[in-house]
Amino acid sequence: MKKMKAPSIKTNQKFSVANFIGLSALVILIVVIGVINNRFFLPQNITDMLVSLSTLLVLGCGMTFVLLTGAIDLSIGAIYASCSVLLTLMMSDGMGAFSFVLAILFGIGAGALNGILYTKLRIPSFITTLGTMNIWQSFALLVSGSVPLQVKPDNYWMIDFAKINLGVIPLLFVIALAVFVVAYLIQKYTKFGRYTFAVGANERSARLAGVNVDKVKITTMLFAGLCAAIAGIMITAKLKSGIPTVGDAVTLQVIAACALGGTALAGGKGNILFALLGCAIVVVINNGMNMVGVDMTMQQVVFGSLVIAAVCLTADRSRKEQIIK
Repeated sequence: MKKMKAPSIKTNQKFSVANFIGLSALVILIVVIGVINNRFFLPQNITDMLVSLSTLLVLGCGMTFVLLTGAIDLSIGAIYASCSVLLTLMMSDGMGAFSFVLAILFGIGAGALNGILYTKLRIPSFITTLGTMNIWQSFALLVSGSVPLQVKPDNYWMIDFAKINLGVIPLLFVIALAVFVVAYLIQKYTKFGRYTFAVGANERSARLAGVNVDKVKITTMLFAGLCAAIAGIMITAKLKSGIPTVGDAVTLQVIAACALGGTALAGGKGNILFALLGCAIVVVINNGMNMVGVDMTMQQVVFGSLVIAAVCLTADRSRKEQIIK
């Protein structure tokens, strides 16, 4: 039987009402927080926010691809923490620069495992990654002895790139922008990028059009794992340590950032470009709450509320299938 030609796929990359609301909210937040506390505009605080934005943006790139297919990855924060801990351990064991390669391979492997379990066992991505999240969280705690691991001074030369700043712009942010640009080009100009929209919008139609749906899903999960590994390396370089719990609060923030950027959790709608906007909103809110002394528990309440609000703005209520696959 002749394979059908893939149809023209709408990638929903136009500036939407949700994006306009998000951009307006970001400007208002910057003004209000700046008025409340003038330290917000200090060069050091701007640099600190860009450093925080760096890891969140890299994770957001990976999560956006997963969400576009109508899936979700709840394990991204745990993979991020595991890669950080592993990198620190391997550097301490004298593995040198090869430690970075192994950390990247670990992230790719963990992401690929998510994709294989999700597609081949037909387990919903929510359940699959909820399970692997607990596995990788436990793994990070076990190999670290449940305590932060410090990078030895002899190994600082491998992570000193995190101290480099170009004015107020940290090198970590430049690295994150490089990942962001690559992700954007993949999404906009490759068949794989278009197929992620097709799978999320209508999986059955994508299959009939000849799209290898399982391959697309596995690849998006793999890419999310790769992004988690890159972000894990960045946070290790920033903190000079591997902290097994560093990813506990990150997953919710990443999901909030993607949703605020206009990516629909039901799939088929979103844009890597606007994920940057969502990440910026999350970082500004987080920085503002830290400045006024809001505790971590209440910060999680805020980000959980943001996810709900953002989903309300981006949900396509004309579609019958709203459940994450």
